[in-house]
Amino acid sequence: MSDTIKVRCTSKKGGFIYNRFRANGDVFVLKPVTHSTETDDEGELKVIAAEDQFSGRWMEKVEDDKPAKQAEPKKPSEMTAPELKAELTKAGVDIPDKAKKAGLLKLLEDHLADQQE
Repeated sequence: MSDTIKVRCTSKKGGFIYNRFRANGDVFVLKPVTHSTETDDEGELKVIAAEDQFSGRWMEKVEDDKPAKQAEPKKPSEMTAPELKAELTKAGVDIPDKAKKAGLLKLLEDHLADQQE
């Protein structure tokens, strides 16, 4: 049995794991993690195996020999305001405090255009 498991999110609503949101179609790897509070009989922090983190409710296992189908990235015009803010933050663009969706969209489009030049 492998220590890690390659999985794909199958939930239309997505899900959270490892402090990140995983959208429908995202492929990621489950890996053993150290529990933050539970200890074993010797006082060591317990390790949660990848298999114990797997949830058939919103994940499917992906075979290593099959190509991973990645979710198509959204166009800026299809993004919500929080998604636009996240992309701008990731790109290191300063966001005005009271920016509306139209302003955020313009900022992201301008940033993407600058990157292509």
